[in-house]
Amino acid sequence: MSLHLHEGWKFRDSSGGKWRSATVPGSVHSDLLRHEVIPDPFHGRNELGLQWIEEADWDYRCVFTVGPELLGRANIDLVFECLDTVATVVLNGTTILRAENMFQGYRLPVQGVLRRGRNTLEIRFGSAMEYIRTKRPDFHAKEFNDPVGGCYRIRKQQCQFGWDWGPRLVTCGIRQPVRLEAWSGNRIAGARIVQHHAKDGVTLEVFPELASKGGQLLATVTHDGSIVSTHRSPASSFKLKIPKPKLWWPAGQGDQPLYEVKLELLDGTGRLLDAWSRRIGLRTITLDRGAGGSYDRKKENAGDDRFGFRVNGRLIFAKGANWIPAHAFDERRERADYEALLQSAIAANMNMIRIWGGGVYEGSAFYDLCDELGLLVWQDFMFACCLYPADRGFLDSVEAEARHQVQRLRHHACLALWCGNNESISMNVATLAADASLRRGYANLFLKLLPAVVSNLDPATPYLHSSPAYSLPGSKLGKQASHDEHDWEVWHARKPVEHYLGTNHRFVSEFGMQSYPSPGVAATFCPPEEMNVFSPAFENHQKNSGGNQIILDYISRRYRFPKDYRSLAYLSHLNQAWCLKVGVEHFRRQQPHCLGALYWQLNDCWPVASWSSLEFGGKWKALHYAARRFFAPSMASVHVHGGEQRLIGNYRHHTTGRVDLWTIH
Repeated sequence: MSLHLHEGWKFRDSSGGKWRSATVPGSVHSDLLRHEVIPDPFHGRNELGLQWIEEADWDYRCVFTVGPELLGRANIDLVFECLDTVATVVLNGTTILRAENMFQGYRLPVQGVLRRGRNTLEIRFGSAMEYIRTKRPDFHAKEFNDPVGGCYRIRKQQCQFGWDWGPRLVTCGIRQPVRLEAWSGNRIAGARIVQHHAKDGVTLEVFPELASKGGQLLATVTHDGSIVSTHRSPASSFKLKIPKPKLWWPAGQGDQPLYEVKLELLDGTGRLLDAWSRRIGLRTITLDRGAGGSYDRKKENAGDDRFGFRVNGRLIFAKGANWIPAHAFDERRERADYEALLQSAIAANMNMIRIWGGGVYEGSAFYDLCDELGLLVWQDFMFACCLYPADRGFLDSVEAEARHQVQRLRHHACLALWCGNNESISMNVATLAADASLRRGYANLFLKLLPAVVSNLDPATPYLHSSPAYSLPGSKLGKQASHDEHDWEVWHARKPVEHYLGTNHRFVSEFGMQSYPSPGVAATFCPPEEMNVFSPAFENHQKNSGGNQIILDYISRRYRFPKDYRSLAYLSHLNQAWCLKVGVEHFRRQQPHCLGALYWQLNDCWPVASWSSLEFGGKWKALHYAARRFFAPSMASVHVHGGEQRLIGNYRHHTTGRVDLWTIH
């Protein structure tokens, strides 16, 4: 039995402030905003005046009642799904946990601490900044997005510390559900389900993970409410044959039938001790990297290397976008919060979402929806751009995090890839080449620890140590049979959009172009008198250094000077759509040499100038309408060779002389 602890919470500044009601799951910023202690962090430049919150400690307290039925069980666990981040947990005056990793789940035995009747649960969230200043102070890495520095020292959502599309709002709180679970005899902690596909059907091999030995397991597999297979045996591994299996496919490739696997744990008398169930899809997913050979960025056509996903043996072209947290305070991640955004991805003919490594492992509802919709998930572990510590304490914390997340997500039909990090090699090539200790740290974390966890707990899902898939400089470890690429020559290097037409990438998991928010979205943060992209309020919602100049540069190459903000925003949307249309159509024309295009980015976490195709709130930009066309199952694509050139004296010269017409499927 379980008791959810979501009611009756209060919070205060640990220095002795007033106790106020708190929302759980929640965050301190959301609680302060609800009580009007702080202004809207998204409006104007309010973000800048809220940096004091990250320096404070915060207390949360809940008084709850426990009855005799729960106390009568032999075991009682207090379960936290997400504590953000530096947390000391005290139950009835006894310290039961000191946590410092928001991505790790915690199950704490508390039967000796709980009391019948009134109980008090207290959590002190320490300042993340104080932690950064005092933990691992000798470890330094190059900064890319944190304006204060040091976010890589703490296992916390990295984009809370600021990114080139998001605010710096370093929050804390009980971000996911908390509950008491009481049980006797034994408990099902989980199960690993291995699929064996053959011509005569699919066999499920189930490896139950129990809290202790003993008991009988009754297994049932159902599809659309009908039982298709059952098994009863002692609590050890067993197999289930699925007759006439219906295979799960990505969107656009077939249907998404889901089977429910239910395990019931019985004692010697047949009494039910525990039950566990998960939905699965019958499918195989492999990362096909073709022929062998190390990766060389300067020799993209070397050999017959490949980088593409095979689903049920079929090589597919991955069409999709990168996902960031859908809100700067994303603690209440319910199904409805995800559904509109993911439905929009499907409406644009996408079949893959890449969950980027600077955010969070999303809530279960996200992956449930991807299972149902047929959206493959490229899942980064939560590391982005920086290099990270590799001392024993840090590695132990990451191992616990990885084990928790892999066990939580491994059963999902949508899960296509585990990736160690985002850009930790590509952003630090020279640093890694020059420092053997940093190379060893990288290897210990991303080439040894994480792949070992995946191999042990989810061996069916491929693992890639970094994206883009570069080799570790100066090391024989980390060589890839082939590669994916992040192509930012258009935008960061300001190369013309025609740059894409000269590339020969195998897979492109990041590329993009910024646009401004539509006037309605801009009005939510910018007063009318500051509706100018160079006003203080607006510039606080352009987090990319030089971003305004780059947008204006690209707009000026195609359009006349806009007359007002509405016109500027509109032209920025058209330019964004055009740039990605050129890139994606080129990548699709190169099939099967190129087997994926995931643009940056699908969504926003607040109202901002960014690379998204869906504005904050879910409104489609022109890019998303264009994506529906350039990701269409079948399309005609025109490649015009040549173009307009500017000569001395600003005279124009056209070199267009050939047009290729392609049909793409």
